[in-house]
Amino acid sequence: MKTIKTALVAGAAFVALSSVAAATPCPGPNPCPPNTILNGQLSIGTTVASVQTHITNVTGDVSATAAAIGNSLSVDVVGDTTIGNTQQNWGYVGSSLNATVAHANDVSLTSAAIANSASIKVMDSDSLVLNNLQTQAWDPTATLAAHVSNITGDATLTAAAISNSLSVETDAALIRIGTTQRNQGPNIANVNATVTRVSGDVAVTGAAIANSVSIKNGL
Repeated sequence: MKTIKTALVAGAAFVALSSVAAATPCPGPNPCPPNTILNGQLSIGTTVASVQTHITNVTGDVSATAAAIGNSLSVDVVGDTTIGNTQQNWGYVGSSLNATVAHANDVSLTSAAIANSASIKVMDSDSLVLNNLQTQAWDPTATLAAHVSNITGDATLTAAAISNSLSVETDAALIRIGTTQRNQGPNIANVNATVTRVSGDVAVTGAAIANSVSIKNGL
Protein backbone atom coordinates (compact mmCIF):
# COMPACT_ATOMS: atom_id res chain seq x y z
CA MET A 1 0.00 0.00 0.00
CA LYS A 2 1.14 3.54 -0.71
CA THR A 3 1.87 5.64 2.35
CA ILE A 4 0.86 9.30 2.24
CA LYS A 5 1.19 12.11 4.75
CA THR A 6 -2.31 13.61 4.66
CA ALA A 7 -5.42 12.64 2.75
CA LEU A 8 -8.13 15.20 1.96
CA VAL A 9 -11.16 14.11 -0.01
CA ALA A 10 -13.98 16.51 -0.78
CA GLY A 11 -17.04 16.48 -2.96
CA ALA A 12 -19.04 19.70 -3.04
CA ALA A 13 -22.06 21.00 -4.90
CA PHE A 14 -22.99 24.66 -4.55
CA VAL A 15 -25.91 26.22 -6.41
CA ALA A 16 -25.95 29.82 -5.19
CA LEU A 17 -23.19 31.32 -3.10
CA SER A 18 -22.61 34.93 -2.09
CA SER A 19 -19.68 36.25 -0.10
CA VAL A 20 -18.97 39.77 1.13
CA ALA A 21 -15.69 40.31 2.95
CA ALA A 22 -14.12 43.57 4.06
CA ALA A 23 -12.93 42.80 7.57
CA THR A 24 -10.16 45.41 7.74
CA PRO A 25 -10.43 48.66 9.73
CA CYS A 26 -11.23 51.80 7.76
CA PRO A 27 -8.17 54.04 7.23
CA GLY A 28 -7.99 57.47 8.80
CA PRO A 29 -9.81 59.01 11.76
CA ASN A 30 -13.28 58.92 10.20
CA PRO A 31 -15.68 56.05 10.87
CA CYS A 32 -16.46 53.55 8.16
CA PRO A 33 -19.30 54.47 5.81
CA PRO A 34 -22.45 52.41 6.38
CA ASN A 35 -22.77 49.10 4.57
CA THR A 36 -25.92 48.08 2.71
CA ILE A 37 -26.14 44.46 1.54
CA LEU A 38 -29.12 43.05 -0.35
CA ASN A 39 -29.00 39.34 -1.18
CA GLY A 40 -31.59 37.25 -3.03
CA GLN A 41 -30.97 33.58 -3.84
CA LEU A 42 -33.29 31.04 -5.46
CA SER A 43 -32.45 27.38 -6.07
CA ILE A 44 -34.96 25.25 -7.98
CA GLY A 45 -32.78 22.42 -9.27
CA THR A 46 -31.18 19.34 -7.77
CA THR A 47 -28.00 19.78 -5.72
CA VAL A 48 -26.11 16.55 -5.04
CA ALA A 49 -22.62 15.77 -3.73
CA SER A 50 -21.32 12.21 -3.64
CA VAL A 51 -17.96 10.81 -2.50
CA GLN A 52 -16.77 7.21 -2.42
CA THR A 53 -13.27 6.62 -1.08
CA HIS A 54 -10.99 3.90 0.25
CA ILE A 55 -7.97 5.16 2.20
CA THR A 56 -5.36 3.05 4.02
CA ASN A 57 -1.88 3.39 5.51
CA VAL A 58 -1.75 7.12 6.14
CA THR A 59 0.91 8.50 8.48
CA GLY A 60 -1.06 11.72 9.04
CA ASP A 61 -4.74 12.65 9.26
CA VAL A 62 -7.65 11.79 6.97
CA SER A 63 -10.51 14.14 6.15
CA ALA A 64 -13.33 13.32 3.71
CA THR A 65 -16.34 15.55 3.03
CA ALA A 66 -19.40 15.47 0.81
CA ALA A 67 -21.27 18.80 0.95
CA ALA A 68 -24.37 19.84 -0.98
CA ILE A 69 -25.61 23.41 -0.41
CA GLY A 70 -28.54 25.10 -2.10
CA ASN A 71 -28.03 28.73 -1.07
CA SER A 72 -25.18 30.21 0.98
CA LEU A 73 -24.41 33.76 2.11
CA SER A 74 -21.24 34.77 3.99
CA VAL A 75 -20.74 38.37 5.19
CA ASP A 76 -17.69 39.66 7.11
CA VAL A 77 -17.61 43.47 7.31
CA VAL A 78 -16.85 46.37 9.63
CA GLY A 79 -19.00 49.44 10.34
CA ASP A 80 -22.72 50.11 10.62
CA THR A 81 -24.56 47.62 8.45
CA THR A 82 -28.01 46.99 7.00
CA ILE A 83 -28.67 43.57 5.44
CA GLY A 84 -31.64 42.17 3.61
CA ASN A 85 -31.37 38.44 2.93
CA THR A 86 -33.87 36.22 1.10
CA GLN A 87 -33.06 32.57 0.36
CA GLN A 88 -35.48 30.10 -1.23
CA ASN A 89 -34.74 26.48 -1.99
CA TRP A 90 -37.31 24.50 -4.01
CA GLY A 91 -35.08 21.62 -5.14
CA TYR A 92 -33.63 18.45 -3.67
CA VAL A 93 -30.37 18.79 -1.71
CA GLY A 94 -28.51 15.56 -0.96
CA SER A 95 -25.04 14.47 0.15
CA SER A 96 -23.62 10.96 0.28
CA LEU A 97 -20.27 9.81 1.66
CA ASN A 98 -19.17 6.18 1.53
CA ALA A 99 -15.75 5.76 3.11
CA THR A 100 -13.40 3.02 4.26
CA VAL A 101 -10.45 4.25 6.31
CA ALA A 102 -7.80 2.11 7.99
CA HIS A 103 -4.39 2.67 9.58
CA ALA A 104 -4.39 6.46 10.02
CA ASN A 105 -4.07 9.08 12.74
CA ASP A 106 -7.11 11.37 13.22
CA VAL A 107 -10.11 10.69 10.97
CA SER A 108 -12.90 13.14 10.14
CA LEU A 109 -15.78 12.10 7.87
CA THR A 110 -18.60 14.54 7.09
CA SER A 111 -21.71 14.38 4.94
CA ALA A 112 -23.65 17.67 4.91
CA ALA A 113 -26.81 18.68 3.04
CA ILE A 114 -27.85 22.30 3.62
CA ALA A 115 -30.70 24.10 1.88
CA ASN A 116 -30.20 27.71 3.08
CA SER A 117 -27.29 29.10 5.08
CA ALA A 118 -26.39 32.67 6.11
CA SER A 119 -23.32 33.54 8.20
CA ILE A 120 -22.98 37.21 9.16
CA LYS A 121 -20.16 38.89 11.08
CA VAL A 122 -20.26 42.66 11.66
CA MET A 123 -17.60 44.23 13.89
CA ASP A 124 -16.48 47.75 14.89
CA SER A 125 -20.10 48.77 14.48
CA ASP A 126 -22.65 50.88 16.33
CA SER A 127 -25.68 49.33 14.63
CA LEU A 128 -26.77 46.23 12.77
CA VAL A 129 -30.14 45.95 11.03
CA LEU A 130 -30.98 42.57 9.53
CA ASN A 131 -34.08 41.25 7.79
CA ASN A 132 -33.81 37.54 7.05
CA LEU A 133 -36.23 35.24 5.19
CA GLN A 134 -35.34 31.60 4.48
CA THR A 135 -37.73 29.11 2.87
CA GLN A 136 -37.15 25.41 2.26
CA ALA A 137 -39.70 23.26 0.43
CA TRP A 138 -37.91 19.96 -0.16
CA ASP A 139 -36.09 17.42 2.03
CA PRO A 140 -32.32 17.82 2.57
CA THR A 141 -30.80 14.35 3.02
CA ALA A 142 -27.33 13.51 4.34
CA THR A 143 -26.05 9.93 4.30
CA LEU A 144 -22.79 8.58 5.72
CA ALA A 145 -21.65 4.96 5.44
CA ALA A 146 -18.25 4.28 6.98
CA HIS A 147 -15.87 1.51 8.00
CA VAL A 148 -13.09 2.87 10.20
CA SER A 149 -10.41 0.72 11.83
CA ASN A 150 -6.90 0.78 13.29
CA ILE A 151 -6.83 4.51 14.09
CA THR A 152 -4.10 5.89 16.35
CA GLY A 153 -5.92 9.18 17.01
CA ASP A 154 -9.57 10.27 17.14
CA ALA A 155 -12.46 9.37 14.83
CA THR A 156 -15.26 11.85 14.12
CA LEU A 157 -18.18 10.88 11.89
CA THR A 158 -21.00 13.33 11.10
CA ALA A 159 -24.09 13.43 8.89
CA ALA A 160 -26.00 16.73 9.01
CA ALA A 161 -29.16 17.72 7.16
CA ILE A 162 -30.18 21.36 7.69
CA SER A 163 -33.02 23.30 6.06
CA ASN A 164 -32.44 26.87 7.27
CA SER A 165 -29.51 28.24 9.26
CA LEU A 166 -28.71 31.80 10.36
CA SER A 167 -25.61 32.73 12.37
CA VAL A 168 -24.91 36.32 13.48
CA GLU A 169 -21.89 37.67 15.37
CA THR A 170 -21.51 41.39 16.10
CA ASP A 171 -20.27 43.90 18.62
CA ALA A 172 -22.90 46.50 17.69
CA ALA A 173 -24.61 48.32 20.56
CA LEU A 174 -27.88 48.55 18.60
CA ILE A 175 -29.17 45.36 17.01
CA ARG A 176 -32.44 45.03 15.12
CA ILE A 177 -33.07 41.60 13.65
CA GLY A 178 -36.21 40.25 12.07
CA THR A 179 -35.94 36.65 10.91
CA THR A 180 -38.43 34.17 9.44
CA GLN A 181 -37.56 30.56 8.65
CA ARG A 182 -39.99 28.19 6.94
CA ASN A 183 -39.43 24.48 6.47
CA GLN A 184 -42.03 22.49 4.52
CA GLY A 185 -40.32 19.13 4.14
CA PRO A 186 -38.55 16.41 6.11
CA ASN A 187 -34.90 16.61 7.15
CA ILE A 188 -33.05 13.29 6.98
CA ALA A 189 -29.62 12.41 8.39
CA ASN A 190 -28.45 8.79 8.30
CA VAL A 191 -25.23 7.30 9.68
CA ASN A 192 -24.28 3.65 9.22
CA ALA A 193 -20.83 3.11 10.69
CA THR A 194 -18.52 0.38 11.92
CA VAL A 195 -15.65 1.67 14.05
CA THR A 196 -13.02 -0.64 15.57
CA ARG A 197 -9.59 -0.39 17.18
CA VAL A 198 -9.38 3.35 17.81
CA SER A 199 -6.81 4.62 20.32
CA GLY A 200 -8.42 8.04 20.83
CA ASP A 201 -11.98 9.32 21.15
CA VAL A 202 -14.87 8.37 18.90
CA ALA A 203 -17.79 10.70 18.08
CA VAL A 204 -20.64 9.66 15.78
CA THR A 205 -23.39 12.21 15.07
CA GLY A 206 -26.53 12.27 12.96
CA ALA A 207 -28.18 15.70 13.05
CA ALA A 208 -31.40 16.71 11.28
CA ILE A 209 -32.27 20.39 11.84
CA ALA A 210 -35.24 22.20 10.33
CA ASN A 211 -34.58 25.80 11.47
CA SER A 212 -31.66 27.24 13.43
CA VAL A 213 -30.77 30.78 14.57
CA SER A 214 -27.66 31.75 16.55
CA ILE A 215 -26.98 35.36 17.62
CA LYS A 216 -23.84 36.39 19.49
CA ASN A 217 -23.22 39.93 20.72
CA GLY A 218 -19.60 40.48 21.76
CA LEU A 219 -19.84 43.86 23.46
